[in-house]
Amino acid sequence: MMLTFKFPDAKFPGERVGKMTIVINDTGSSAARPRSQVTTVVALAAAALAFAWACMTGPGDDGHDPTRLAILDSQVEHVLGPTMEEFETAAIALKDATAAWSSAAVAGGEVVAAREAAQTAWRDAMLVWQRAEMLQVGPAGSSAFVVGGQDQRDQIYSWPTVSGCRIDEETLAQSYDVADFFTSSLVNVRGLDALEYLLWADPTMNACAATEPINQAGSWAELEVEELERRRADYAAAAAAEVARLASELALTWRPDAGEFAVWITAPGEAGSPYGDPTEALDELFGAAGYADTVLKDRKLVASSATTTESPWALESKAHVRANLDGLQQLIWGGKSASEGTGFDDLLIELGEAELADELNVAIADAIAVVEAVEGSFEAAVTADPAALAAIQGAVQKVVDLLKGRVSIALGLRSPGEAAGDAD
Repeated sequence: MMLTFKFPDAKFPGERVGKMTIVINDTGSSAARPRSQVTTVVALAAAALAFAWACMTGPGDDGHDPTRLAILDSQVEHVLGPTMEEFETAAIALKDATAAWSSAAVAGGEVVAAREAAQTAWRDAMLVWQRAEMLQVGPAGSSAFVVGGQDQRDQIYSWPTVSGCRIDEETLAQSYDVADFFTSSLVNVRGLDALEYLLWADPTMNACAATEPINQAGSWAELEVEELERRRADYAAAAAAEVARLASELALTWRPDAGEFAVWITAPGEAGSPYGDPTEALDELFGAAGYADTVLKDRKLVASSATTTESPWALESKAHVRANLDGLQQLIWGGKSASEGTGFDDLLIELGEAELADELNVAIADAIAVVEAVEGSFEAAVTADPAALAAIQGAVQKVVDLLKGRVSIALGLRSPGEAAGDAD
């Protein structure tokens, strides 16, 4: 059987038109063919036609590109730009606070007060960064899966890849004083997660097994408490300085109207931009929401003990999850509130999916409410009320199911996490 389709004449410059022939190998008499087989053949031909037409016209030929571009503008102006600028400010404050702790440890000053001030600065910086975890686009993203990715997220915060023992070993060796330490070392000994350990770890203990060299050789035990405090403070100051440097790079590249990636993502298809068209750029932003599935749901909410939570030393896991969901909500809204900018929910409404947009926003709000309902810390709830964490995971699963299913289909975008090989 051979079916021939002639496409209409071009209606705009660059539209690809012409004639397509679909050949379906078919043997046997059509008169003898059951009607169900005829229906199947026609359905296959129609599917082939739809696929070929989509390939020929390409994405974004549906009249909704103005809204797609408005979403990209809004993400830069109201979400990416402000979040990265806020994180830069918080990271610089953390750098200053850890430097003050280091100075106090060297001079024998008010060490406890200085360390507590640094802990407060860390909490402030982490709350901003936990929102940024949902924005792993451009340089912050994975170099393997994200357009323009430079792995800066892992350099700033590599959780769950963190090792207290390795941090203790570097503390003992004072490797943090080496000029290229933070560019040549593994991510499990630097960044905000390493800072948490340095700021809260027991001042006399280490995280290594008794059989590890630092314990077996007795070199750790030889350190005086004051010397250990000084080294951890020095290490923290150096680590925070590196985080602040990276934060400034991200703030610069996402600065509205001026930053390199800010310009590129808001002008897809233009010279220099790594994004070919508005849909490709939106794919990158929407794909960042996959964090809610692969990290938030599958890692943060499955802790079996207080020591396996995200923040076992500072006990801030609950606040981190709440901030993750705030970040997701802002990503969907395209702003700090539903009315501030143009978001994915607005595109859903324009596409005739207003009920789905409401359903998604309600699901995210419900997940936030379930987090807020947990009394005390996640670290305590792991053993005292494990059902509470399970309820949060269930609420996040509903959000993930919407994003990966009906929402991505309605928007015509890849399912979040698809580029990274997520098979859920």
